[in-house]
Amino acid sequence: EVRKLKDAFVSDNKMGPVVDDTGFFYKPLQNGTRGEREVVFYARVIQDSKRCPKDGEENTMAPLSPFLPRTYGTYSIALEGREGLVECLKMEDLTCTYIQPCVIDLKMGYETWYKGCTPEMIDKYRAKDARTTRSQLGFSVTGMQMFSPSTGRMERWPKQRCREITSRAKVLEALARFVASGPHQDPTSRSPQVYGGPEGVLARLRVLSKWFSKQKVMHFSSASVLVIYEGATSSSQVTGNLDIKKECQASSHPMDEVSRGGNGDYRVRVCLVDFAHTIDAEGELDQNVHKGLLSL
Repeated sequence: EVRKLKDAFVSDNKMGPVVDDTGFFYKPLQNGTRGEREVVFYARVIQDSKRCPKDGEENTMAPLSPFLPRTYGTYSIALEGREGLVECLKMEDLTCTYIQPCVIDLKMGYETWYKGCTPEMIDKYRAKDARTTRSQLGFSVTGMQMFSPSTGRMERWPKQRCREITSRAKVLEALARFVASGPHQDPTSRSPQVYGGPEGVLARLRVLSKWFSKQKVMHFSSASVLVIYEGATSSSQVTGNLDIKKECQASSHPMDEVSRGGNGDYRVRVCLVDFAHTIDAEGELDQNVHKGLLSL
């Protein structure tokens, strides 16, 4: 049985991805070439990882594998509000093994249009980017949720609220709020454990940026970086459904070094997602996303 996500990234009136209680995430494929691109992208990464796992090679997608959710092919399932069966990409639920998953979604790139877009589409995307910080900073905050140990509650900033983040100052405020321990607490309290350290966000972004500085395989229009960490870092803060979390860990995909995340109990993980607009690079660097990563 699947259920709709209740997080900061899916609006109440939209049937987006769904999850089950055993650690799987089902993402409805977009119509036409967009859905096909996403399926082909994951298949390419899997193929490259088996054939050419070496780091630092500009013509392989293998180094990207640790930043991606596991995928398990496509499945047709029934979704509430949709007629017939809907083809979905079956994936690892990135948050299922976290008790209080803190997540931020950062859409990458100064431009979200891509080669092949019509002039009308380019105008639409350009206007949309201009209303966010993407045209200024090369990324924008599109949603986030964070657990407050001081209140014992999950705070969610949906897409609508994140549209108000239109300046560098507001981005910095949001990034500080993401790691604060409470609404009025010192925003630096969890910053070293989440952003710093050898396995923290900044270290992982440097690895990702290094690959983007050389890769000429794909251009990643409209892709997002997801940052995840564990908000419940003491037994007194564990108020989630432990039975589901235990089943998730034991059955679907036992936690390896990648899925566990880094920096101890905070279990920091940085992932790249959303590839419906990822196209062949035709031998050119993806400066659009690479510069956005450097800015971040």
